[in-house]
Amino acid sequence: MSTNQNKSGKFSIILRFFHWSGVLIMVGVYASVWMRHLYEKGTSERTLVMSLHFALGILLLAWLVFRLLAYFPGVKPPIVPAQPEWQAGALRLMHGLLWAIMLVLPLSGWVMVNAGGRAVKISFLAMELPVLVSKNDTLAKMLKEGHEVMAVVLLILVAGHTLIGLWHHFFKKDNALKRML
Repeated sequence: MSTNQNKSGKFSIILRFFHWSGVLIMVGVYASVWMRHLYEKGTSERTLVMSLHFALGILLLAWLVFRLLAYFPGVKPPIVPAQPEWQAGALRLMHGLLWAIMLVLPLSGWVMVNAGGRAVKISFLAMELPVLVSKNDTLAKMLKEGHEVMAVVLLILVAGHTLIGLWHHFFKKDNALKRML
């Protein structure tokens, strides 16, 4: 039996753990960045929520590496009944886009902060990440806009992924969603 499939037709417990822990990490990433608006710039509370945002972004980056290492080697449980090839291709495309944005988004945030003339500091861990680029206001502004656009695109992709899973479950009545539960 593969590490990615068991007799139940579900993804392995490892892949299900990665899937749902990724959901929790992303909820934390978005919640922390939205919470920053509750606090004035320069306050310790705002610094704390932004530190949490940075920490969760870096955690998402590390999570993605391990998620991909766990995903690619094994056999995936098939969707039953089988879906048309165009739907299987759309699923591969959506996964690729989700993973690509989850890779680029934290890196762009890290470089954006650096280009703004600061190091990424995770204050509650007394940790400072290496500076990847020197101060460059033009680059920082471009990265800020790109980071925000990618964050919206990621939300749209996650919403689409969720809605498609629910469509499979309630309308197609196949096992696409059940494989990850």
